[in-house]
Amino acid sequence: MLRFLIVVVATTLAGACSDDGATVSDAVVVDLVADLSSADLAPADSAPDSGPLADLPVADGAADTGPDAPAAGPAAPLFASSASYAITVSGSNDPADVYYPTPPDLATGGYAFPVVLLLQGAKVDKQHYSKVAGLIARYGFVVVVPNHQSLMGMFMELSVIPAVLAQMKTEAASATSPVAGAVDTGKLGLVGHSYGGVVGLYAIQEICQIPFCFGAFKRPAELMGGAFYGTNMKPPIGPIPKIDNHGIATALIQGDLDGKSLLADAQTTYNNIQQPPRALVTVAGANHYGICDINNPSGADADPKAPTLAQGVANETVARWAAMYLRAHLLGEAAALDYVYQSGDALDPNVTVAGVK
Repeated sequence: MLRFLIVVVATTLAGACSDDGATVSDAVVVDLVADLSSADLAPADSAPDSGPLADLPVADGAADTGPDAPAAGPAAPLFASSASYAITVSGSNDPADVYYPTPPDLATGGYAFPVVLLLQGAKVDKQHYSKVAGLIARYGFVVVVPNHQSLMGMFMELSVIPAVLAQMKTEAASATSPVAGAVDTGKLGLVGHSYGGVVGLYAIQEICQIPFCFGAFKRPAELMGGAFYGTNMKPPIGPIPKIDNHGIATALIQGDLDGKSLLADAQTTYNNIQQPPRALVTVAGANHYGICDINNPSGADADPKAPTLAQGVANETVARWAAMYLRAHLLGEAAALDYVYQSGDALDPNVTVAGVK
């Protein structure tokens, strides 16, 4: 898998490092691996099959209380608001934001919220995931969004996953943490964007491969599922490989106007996921940055295709489907399972769903 990419990256890294191997300065490395899922930059030919909804406002800042999610129905958030606080992940020294639900009885209600790690896309700062992270938290999760700096810049790595899980065990036990006693660190879900989604797919397969992993990686036993936006496994040369997900729940959420990670490649990647449960949620009118607070965030490689779905609607749609998928498979929730595999497709005019549970 990705033999050509490994050879070129490894060769370039060897030539780009200083004598002590501490730095990588050759821009070719960054350009080559900036975003695996953007290897084919040709615009998608597909068009949305339904018109965009009116934009839904989302509250700014640490608290999320805006009407950016369904007010009622089977996929409504469980909590009216969420908040966030900043930490440093000790195992990776990454700054991170932690989003969590804010029921009035958070400290006394006996809550046990699973951990969700949001793996950032290439060169996308964590601040640009605040709305989706806050929304997912309202579905009953503690969502961690780190900024990870690799040798090549802001590129996610597999080593972040066990580091964040260890940090959240510390947070859960710390009397000064806002989520003290309210975190279930025995259940871990992943949400990934683009390059970060590829990292998530490698984690599920327990594959350590340059440039997504250096050294070794052991998949945490706590990892139970992942939902990845704008992600596929298309290599620079050759076909998309089979994906041995070891029965771990794996979903792809894909904008049909994504000009960096094409819908056809997401469909093939989905078809190549070897075991259920699996799902492919196609969002009409969303492009590569439908998961981000704004389209084409500063510092990231721009999507050449403009979305037709309002950004707030795209954010809510991505968050809702990712959260419901993780509730289905981290918690075994019957209503979430029904929404993902049965009723949700008909209830959401902006999505088309394929799935096997």
